[in-house]
Amino acid sequence: MRLKAGVWATFYFILVLGLTVVGHLGIGPIPPLMRRIFPFQGVWRAESQKFKAITIKDAALRDEVRVVYDTDGIPHILAKCNEDLYWVQGYITAKDRLWQMDFQSRVADGSLSELIGEKAKSIDEYFVRLGVRQVIAAAEKELNNDEVTRQPSHAYVEGVNAYIKSLSEDEYPIEYYLTRTRPRLWTSRQISALLKLMAFRLSGYSDDLVLTRYLQKYGSDDVENLFPEHLSLEIPFAKAKTKTKTKTKTKEDLHTSGPKDKVFVTSLKNFPDSFQPVPGNGSNNWAVSGSKTKSGYTLLANDTHLSYSLPSIWYEMQLSSPGISVYGVTIPGAPGIVIGYNEKIAWATTNASTDVMDWYEIEFRDETSEDYLLDGQWVHPLITSEYITAKGGKEEKVKLDILWTHLGPVVHREGKIGLALRWVAQESSNELKALLNLNRSQNFQQCLSSLVDFRSPAQNFICADANNISIRHNGRLPKRQYGQGKFILNGRISQENWQGWLSSEEAPQEINPTSGFVHSANQRPVSGSESSYLGWSYPEAFRGKRIVDFLSLKTNLDVFDMIQLQNDVMNSHAKMALPFMLTLSGDGKVQEELGSELYSKLKEWDFLDRAESVQASLFSFWWKHFETLLWEDDFGFAKTKLYPSRDRTLKLLENILGNDQHPDRRWVDNLLTLEHEDLSRLLQIALKNAVEELRGQFGNDFRNWEWGKVRPTKIDHLSRIPGFGATESIPMGGSQYAVNSNKGHHGPTWRMVVSFEPQPKGSGTFPGGVTGNPFDPDYQRFVKAWSQGHLRPFKFFHKIEDFAGDFRQTLIFLPKKERT
Repeated sequence: MRLKAGVWATFYFILVLGLTVVGHLGIGPIPPLMRRIFPFQGVWRAESQKFKAITIKDAALRDEVRVVYDTDGIPHILAKCNEDLYWVQGYITAKDRLWQMDFQSRVADGSLSELIGEKAKSIDEYFVRLGVRQVIAAAEKELNNDEVTRQPSHAYVEGVNAYIKSLSEDEYPIEYYLTRTRPRLWTSRQISALLKLMAFRLSGYSDDLVLTRYLQKYGSDDVENLFPEHLSLEIPFAKAKTKTKTKTKTKEDLHTSGPKDKVFVTSLKNFPDSFQPVPGNGSNNWAVSGSKTKSGYTLLANDTHLSYSLPSIWYEMQLSSPGISVYGVTIPGAPGIVIGYNEKIAWATTNASTDVMDWYEIEFRDETSEDYLLDGQWVHPLITSEYITAKGGKEEKVKLDILWTHLGPVVHREGKIGLALRWVAQESSNELKALLNLNRSQNFQQCLSSLVDFRSPAQNFICADANNISIRHNGRLPKRQYGQGKFILNGRISQENWQGWLSSEEAPQEINPTSGFVHSANQRPVSGSESSYLGWSYPEAFRGKRIVDFLSLKTNLDVFDMIQLQNDVMNSHAKMALPFMLTLSGDGKVQEELGSELYSKLKEWDFLDRAESVQASLFSFWWKHFETLLWEDDFGFAKTKLYPSRDRTLKLLENILGNDQHPDRRWVDNLLTLEHEDLSRLLQIALKNAVEELRGQFGNDFRNWEWGKVRPTKIDHLSRIPGFGATESIPMGGSQYAVNSNKGHHGPTWRMVVSFEPQPKGSGTFPGGVTGNPFDPDYQRFVKAWSQGHLRPFKFFHKIEDFAGDFRQTLIFLPKKERT
């Protein structure tokens, strides 16, 4: 006798009641034992039924559509018209990833607490105060008004809802049962929400508030010294094509409305908390022209760095219909392919890291007034009322009144003073149009032209075909003066607002450079003079330097070289820093602390962050403690921790070495009231602290300090339900300083290499599987191969006959009989 899912779930909860503890999102942890108890029946049944054809009748389609799951479990949709293609894409994506789609769209539109309860109310409130609901509504309007995106999005929505309506309660994904909720029907609003969530993840990080705290305490000279516009190590990857006509002001000319150091200094005492995305969200991409490849044709590579989760952030598939034949990954919940290739072109992205989020001080008429000051006049804001409803909450609804200024919403207020946010993502845009046009681009120029519509988040887009390569620092980039937006700005005067946008011709870019390659790793795109101020807080160029060194020195490159570079674990930061640290500490003192054997290992280290490397752990902990000792007393007062960069810290040590009178000396002297010459002592204390921490956590035997154990790689469930993530920690190499930017919880979520031979062939991987069902054997299908750096060849099929013997399952969608 087969029992329904609800009965089995009840049985399970009785069994593990004593083991269940409330999780931080309000969802009880579910031990891994669940996997062994539930039979695969109903929703618990593995979706990957081998070699079986399933027919789905009476679908709202024009013609028959086939979905073939290849032997890797990847779906290939073969349709005879585009409308049917996107309908079925929506259907099968919902079949595999419904909870993920629902969960992530709710994060963006501030309704997550409706799904998981009061624990998420503060997250909802933050997104609502950012004005994201209004932004989503504007984006949905653009989506529905454009002929390129209207039909695909409507068809996709209908397909998602057809799947949802086909389910009984017992067939809902397990997460709905655990949260006592049910899926909501899909709309084009949720598609827009997911695209705006992508914008937040990649452009919602801002250092303006914490730097303003430092400005208030130290003044602009000290802050500019320790947080400079340009670093010592800069690896530009593009050229600023054209100067803007507006003369760029210097730092000394900027913000003359302020009283201190010619920079405006806010009178705010408190600063709002924020749920900022991971600051390391980035990626690598590069493309090599035929002059440097073994085949004589272009090679392209991409690996996207985001937080790990199960199910994976990406959903891999092929889409095929008249005029469209494209392979890659999509965002579950939106039509089309985000990163991939077709029979003519390929494209790859990294986060542009441009500062597109600025904060402005607003002055109100009085402590209760809504009118604010602009150019000597009192202006009344637009006011919108929003409501948050938490599942199981004590209050039915929480009302939030959002005040919209000419800059953006007021996010924080202290009496007469408020903070308004100006953010590029608040502008209406239609990124889906760019993506769909990329999918169907048939030549290099069409690929480049498609990028015009991709406005937020700004990305470093590579377009490539068999004979051409290019990179563009692409997106809606504001025109600003030097340094504008590094600190809170004066919102009382309109001249402090952005002065328009860079055109695509003005954006930094390269096409078929003489070097024979293009690349990016999130670093500053240009060095020195810029057509407009692009911000200061670009990631350091450690990854970029390694990529450039590798591609510059090699010729006759092939796919295996691309894969080798993606898996490269050379720690460029350690290579620069460790010799310096050893010299300053004194070799004798280091050897005394470590012992001869470990000291010898450290001296002989090849600077590779391999999983088995003890030296990688020792260096990482030593630098962490050194950085904390050096900067915490100076900058620990701020809620958000922001230390000077590693590059700037190394420059400080270089300045101090042999120069007791250098101004940078005081940042060390203030530390522990140490004597002038005790910089060496500081590094010795840091080393001692590092060793003590390693011993305390991993034992006295340094052989247990391997990097893969000290910094294990973990993949949690999307909504942090224990037992639904990866079953155990994964020993992996890499670090934030290496091309293989694995940080343990964050790193390469999609690896792809495309070789034009002359017809493109691709390979890649991601940490997870297509299915979002935790009980499906394919849930973690590619995790092991991904962790070992293996890429699998993609199966790019052109017609149904190509699948002969190379598939595991077929879904056949048959239209209603009366439709033709």
